[in-house]
Amino acid sequence: MRWVARRPPEAIPARRSAAPLGPRPIPRYVYLPRWGLRDAPVAAEEDSRTSVRTRADVLSFALRLLAVTLAVAAVAHLARYVLLVVNRSTPVPGWLERTTGFFVIVGGLAALAAFAYASVLFARWVIHLRIEAYGRHGLADPRRRWLVAILAAVPLVNVVGAGLLLREAAAMHDDLDVGVTRQRLARLWVAWVIVNVVALVAVAFRV
Repeated sequence: MRWVARRPPEAIPARRSAAPLGPRPIPRYVYLPRWGLRDAPVAAEEDSRTSVRTRADVLSFALRLLAVTLAVAAVAHLARYVLLVVNRSTPVPGWLERTTGFFVIVGGLAALAAFAYASVLFARWVIHLRIEAYGRHGLADPRRRWLVAILAAVPLVNVVGAGLLLREAAAMHDDLDVGVTRQRLARLWVAWVIVNVVALVAVAFRV
């Protein structure tokens, strides 16, 4: 005979259910779990502003390059004109005439390439400027990108289109003085019109 201690019936725990058959699900993570602090993502608005500033700096460089090439082309044309005037009374060497003609062609092609480069960069800058301006209010640019590119980059069309695009973008900035902004845009548009008129006159006399 021996004495065996047993729990009372109300203290006996319930039986656990049998483990399910088959493979158990493996926990998966959509990102690599790490200990410590996680870097907060950079806001999209800050990215767009940085992109606009960067493109503005590149555009400024392209415009300075265009000014240099135009100045070189103007000097080459001036030298060519002086040579032709001198040649009316005094014969000039053939090599000098060919050299000035070469520099006129090279200077013109360089100015044309710099103009195309600056036009493309200006169109891209206007596109991103409008994206940033409308993004301030959670809106998308109502104009298509191809239309903005045409209005900003195509010669003669951008005489009206560029001013319109910049005015629409400025209207979305609440931190700008409306009167000052309109005056600056008006001066910019007048200067742009004068530049295009001078260019047309120069082309007409050249032809």
